[in-house]
Amino acid sequence: MPICCTLLCCLLLALEGKAEELEVNGGFERVVASKTGQVLPDGWLLNTAACHDCTVLISKNPAEVRSGHFSLWLEGESSQSQAYLMRYASRTAVKPGDVLRMTVWAQGKGEVSLGALATGTISTTGQNLGARTLAGKRVAVDSPESWQQCEFSLEVQPIRKNDLVFTDLSYVPIILTFNMDVLLLDDCTFVLEHAEEEKAASEQEN
Repeated sequence: MPICCTLLCCLLLALEGKAEELEVNGGFERVVASKTGQVLPDGWLLNTAACHDCTVLISKNPAEVRSGHFSLWLEGESSQSQAYLMRYASRTAVKPGDVLRMTVWAQGKGEVSLGALATGTISTTGQNLGARTLAGKRVAVDSPESWQQCEFSLEVQPIRKNDLVFTDLSYVPIILTFNMDVLLLDDCTFVLEHAEEEKAASEQEN
């Protein structure tokens, strides 16, 4: 789907008061260098505990960029390669029944998934859920010469921990890639569709 159509759909949903596009620097146009000199998209952090056998960089080669000036460049060093990036600058409150719709354009070879790192609390007791990684089904990318659109969605569900049910949740957007050869990502979007209040209340009661 052309970018203009995607943006129009998001705008129409937002005007109805049912959706909001999260600001995630998804075109990777704002970049920063870490203390070690590694250049990454501003607001995104590598979860080093969940990354292995891979290199993650920014590309400014026009042949490797779908739009703008930069793309995310990932290279795997083995068949077990995995990268995990989290948007630490964005935390969004969600409720059961909300739907997070996500897209990213990919080129190269590997597998990609978008999702969220979920956290939650029970306000009456202060008990903490901890962090849970939620991700859409992986999409295989084998497109070395052209860009492929990958789409994902997550419906917010209550999360159970022991005998507790957490419904007051927060999502942090994440990007996961697996089994990369060389994989390029660009124009990543996260749109949160809010559930109708009646539906959300009903699901919380259940």
